[in-house]
Amino acid sequence: MDYTQFERQAARWLQQHEFTILATNFRQGRTQIDVIAQRGRTLILVEVKYRRVRAPLPEDLVSRGQQNRITARAGSLMVSYGCQEWDLWLLHFYGQKAQPLVYSLKC
Repeated sequence: MDYTQFERQAARWLQQHEFTILATNFRQGRTQIDVIAQRGRTLILVEVKYRRVRAPLPEDLVSRGQQNRITARAGSLMVSYGCQEWDLWLLHFYGQKAQPLVYSLKC
């Protein structure tokens, strides 16, 4: 299965909800972020996950280590893109659903 299709789908979903896509497949050191988006002065760091069935606890799809690595980069990314705040989101696709479940992961 080509999981990048879900990253593209996530970017389209964000654009439909008035977000500007700043980067996809961002990599820096051990940090990987699927989509970086912005709306107003808020930076949204997005992890995209696909499972065949809905995960009972979708927030568990993003490991604590991965959350910590993303959190460590958030400050410099906010400065780079001129944002005042940020949030980490999980867009969880499952089965044949075209629309993701969206979760804010409070780090």
